[in-house]
Amino acid sequence: MVAYVSVCGIFDCKTCVHRIRNRCMGCLQGNALMAAHAERQCAVYECTRYHNVTRCNECTEPVCPFTKSPEMVCPVRAQFEKRRTYGRKISDYYSNRQPLGQDVSLVYKRLDKAISRLPWYLFAVQEFINHGVERVSSEDISRKVGVKPWLVRRDLSQFGEFGRPSLGYETELLRKSLAQILHLTVPRNIVWVGAARIEADKSLLGRFAKHNYQVAAIFDADLSRAPEMIGGLKVYPIAEILGKIEELGAEVAIIATPTDDAQIVADILIGAGIKGILNLTSTLVTAPNDVCVTNVDVVAELFALSYYCGLTSR
Repeated sequence: MVAYVSVCGIFDCKTCVHRIRNRCMGCLQGNALMAAHAERQCAVYECTRYHNVTRCNECTEPVCPFTKSPEMVCPVRAQFEKRRTYGRKISDYYSNRQPLGQDVSLVYKRLDKAISRLPWYLFAVQEFINHGVERVSSEDISRKVGVKPWLVRRDLSQFGEFGRPSLGYETELLRKSLAQILHLTVPRNIVWVGAARIEADKSLLGRFAKHNYQVAAIFDADLSRAPEMIGGLKVYPIAEILGKIEELGAEVAIIATPTDDAQIVADILIGAGIKGILNLTSTLVTAPNDVCVTNVDVVAELFALSYYCGLTSR
């Protein structure tokens, strides 16, 4: 009697219609037959054999090699499963397999580029909602953001299943899902250092608040040149950063100071307990490994734009 055991754990072999119709022999028998004919075996099955386990849920490896590889790893299933459907299932399953409490730094590194695009997907979806659109496709989002449709689908599939083939995505559901992924559902206090930048564009305060980021305090090194109030917020001297951050419980800071002051301010913020820094100066701010720093320089972005403009002009 054939023992039907799903090695990957995604499918319930006992009730599977493909097994009932004799379209699948099961992972163990199917791969044994392919091995006998010198055919390519299921990559997940080969992985379990390599780690000497029967099923994936017995594996103790901290990072799964298939977590961000939703390609067709199973040649048997490929005979009767659509590529996109199977790819979504295996991506969702392995994305949720990461054990809690283990090092996921490698997974995060693979997600970095996708995460950088998620805010733009959110902005695009919000614009569709503002125009009363209830359902969109990956092609609709791609045209708004300026990327390929397959990249939109791949990025979103790494965080869950939000749409259906041929039906697309419900805009409100996708907006809420993206907000949850980016942790925008929990209100956060942030501090801003460098009054001139935010004084020039007070609309930033409203945009932050719209996404649950409240600028709770503004600091500047030279109060003689800075206004006393910006958007109803008092401007404090940098010397008061430590006390105010402890009072507000802020974990994120934005640095928009003169270039020469950026690293000094960053050191003060880190010493005050800040865990995330958005650096808007041209200085590459360095920080300990447990502090996340994002450096945004308009000149560096212009360099990248220049490269792509050069390609199109050839």
